[in-house]
Amino acid sequence: VKKRSRELKKQHRQRKRELRAASGAKGKGKVKKSKEWKDQKKAYKEKKKGLRKEKLAA
Repeated sequence: VKKRSRELKKQHRQRKRELRAASGAKGKGKVKKSKEWKDQKKAYKEKKKGLRKEKLAA
């Protein structure tokens, strides 16, 4: 189990590194969130809001 989690950690670190490079960040800066990511988050929040309203109305 330990070996697997270590491998996964390596993969995650690699992915993070690639994302950082792609967003043009130098060193260990924050990863810039893409536009579509922000749009997805907004849509999710709106959906939750709608569901909450429906629950209150019911």
